Amino acid sequence: MKYHEKEEMVLNVYAPKGSFLTVEEAASAEDKIDWTAKEGTDQVASTVSFAAVDIAGLLQKIPGVKIKIQPGDCPKEPEPAIILLVSSLFNKHKKTLKELFGEIEVPVDEQSFIIKSGVASEKNGLPLYLVLGADRAGAMYGAYELLNTFGFRWFGPDAWEDETPDRKTLRFPAVDLKQVPSFKTRGAFGGKTENRKDFLRWIARNKLNYVSTQKDEIPFCKKLCLKLTMGGGHDFTQKYIPPAKYYESHPEWYALIDGKRTWRSNEVARDEMGYNICLSNREAVAEGIKNFIDNLVRDEELRCADFINIWPLDVGPRYCQCDNCRKMGNPTDQLLHLCNEARKAIKKAVREEKLPRDISIGTLAYHETLPVPSRPLPKDFDHDGIIITFFVIERCYTHAISDTSCAEINTDINNFWKQWTANPECSFKGAMMVGEYYNVSGFASMSIPFIRIMAADIPYYYSCNARHMNYMHMPGEHWGTLTLTNMQFASLLWNHRLDCNKFFKDFLSDRYRNSAEKMENFYTILEKAMSNSKPLSHFAGLAYGGLRNELKKKGNKENPHPLFTTEHLTYGPIYKTRNEGPSLVETVEMLQAAEGILDQVLIDNTDPQIAKRLESDARRFYYTKNRIAFFYVLARLRIFENRGDSAGAKLEALKLRDLGESLRREELMLRGCGLYENGLKTTQTHQFDVYAVVMADYGLVTPDTPEGKLPEGFKHPGL
Repeated sequence: MKYHEKEEMVLNVYAPKGSFLTVEEAASAEDKIDWTAKEGTDQVASTVSFAAVDIAGLLQKIPGVKIKIQPGDCPKEPEPAIILLVSSLFNKHKKTLKELFGEIEVPVDEQSFIIKSGVASEKNGLPLYLVLGADRAGAMYGAYELLNTFGFRWFGPDAWEDETPDRKTLRFPAVDLKQVPSFKTRGAFGGKTENRKDFLRWIARNKLNYVSTQKDEIPFCKKLCLKLTMGGGHDFTQKYIPPAKYYESHPEWYALIDGKRTWRSNEVARDEMGYNICLSNREAVAEGIKNFIDNLVRDEELRCADFINIWPLDVGPRYCQCDNCRKMGNPTDQLLHLCNEARKAIKKAVREEKLPRDISIGTLAYHETLPVPSRPLPKDFDHDGIIITFFVIERCYTHAISDTSCAEINTDINNFWKQWTANPECSFKGAMMVGEYYNVSGFASMSIPFIRIMAADIPYYYSCNARHMNYMHMPGEHWGTLTLTNMQFASLLWNHRLDCNKFFKDFLSDRYRNSAEKMENFYTILEKAMSNSKPLSHFAGLAYGGLRNELKKKGNKENPHPLFTTEHLTYGPIYKTRNEGPSLVETVEMLQAAEGILDQVLIDNTDPQIAKRLESDARRFYYTKNRIAFFYVLARLRIFENRGDSAGAKLEALKLRDLGESLRREELMLRGCGLYENGLKTTQTHQFDVYAVVMADYGLVTPDTPEGKLPEGFKHPGL
């Protein structure tokens, strides 16, 4: 009889407790630990004990399973047990461990681990396992990988996404494996949710380790071995050289634009989208760095960061035009000069013991700073302490980033990437992080699978020596179909050699069980339907082409306004040998086909747990279909306007109102991302009052157009 088939199962879990009285105390002691201090036994105990308590709680969900958490590091004799250790403790128990598990290869690579089953396990079904991590992160990841072999899964942060085996399906296989992560830094910006710890647990259980964070959760994040990126976004000027404080007395510190010193652009309303400071002005840079360091020294939470972001204002031109700035080189040269000054100041503060630990600078290749530096970097430039994130926001997702048939969009972006990673003349020699956009703001959490794209892109990034990657903006809850993207992303960053076809099949089987085959058809159609979402709902290419932006502008028969400005996206199908993507009509047709499959699966399913997952999938899919239909109908309305066909345009306006008001009522699908209040605002036609203007043009009543008219005093934004 196998051990797990007995009536009662008692399993011991061993973990180091450090200086704490019990493993349980160590597991919840993160608030008592100084995470800015040099790592010691208590930091190790906090993480490994947390993993022990977590897996104990998960195993005890299975009826008839009883877990005892042991304060020692290792049993003396064979017994049903899971032993969690780090390499630094191995020698202390080397003899005993060898007797229990045979020869052991001690892991040494950062975040790596080995898992071995006991020598008697396979013979009598005795569940005896060693999880040995090279460090505390490795031990934690190994613990969760062991539970994977038992049959546990964590598809998402919501409760219905946990997969727990029952007594019949629980298995204790013989294991002898070693894992080393492909990417050292793996994570995402985002995760907004009231249940933030559930999201962070999902991050750790799926071996991601990089997040943007909130200050009150820093100790919990540190316990989970998460690398924290903090310190703001595109706000260096406003935060450290605020114009309200300095502009009147030091106008020369600010950008020279068309012969005038200024900080504020008249093009847009947001302060953060004005102009960068004059980066060649030594006094301005010195004052900004001084304020930056003062803030860092004062802010106790900020000192726990692993990366402090220094990002410039972008979507330009946003850079000073003075002769001295031009002499510095291109915007990338200017930005890296600022970052290097910040790094020198951080290292000086560490030497003077104003800061307890070193912190890297995170900056970016993005829009104006996509080109590599045009000048040699200073001899004292800190290549090791400055990491550059190459953000691919202009790309399309119809094609892989390295696909040469994407001559209109991705070829340009990939050429910049290769200049950073494969050009021996590039003066920057430090680490590059990839910044992807699987949920860029214009996608607004729509159902967009990237099965094929991630399978091609992530191994390609790895082949270019990228070892750090994140994406924007991962929602924090109610993922639905986004679960596939997040699971594949985490799995590929851990193992860039992942067989994505097998991963997809396993995901479908595990998450949908009897509905796996039909859901495979659903996702296959959905992926193709949504592959052109970038030029449809955001922008694509260095020229920022895209349908969404053109829909904001009204044409007429005498002066028609062009809508489809990229080769990728056309209204109807057109044969192309390059830059090919589904047309808007084809996208709508494929979404209708996908809906038919999903509707049938919902009817056929009788599994309560799968029903909850399908409900979440369907809610996100229907929101997605409505949002695409909104763009489709608005495009048809504009086409009729271009023809001077007011009757045809009025019919589309009626359909647009129904879609717009349906989207206005959709809030749940936007809650976990934190970018928009409701579905209508995601179209950004509401943001710029285009929706209201269209409704008024055709006399339709909405909350924005009472009595079918614009409110008194309404001022058109002029787009």
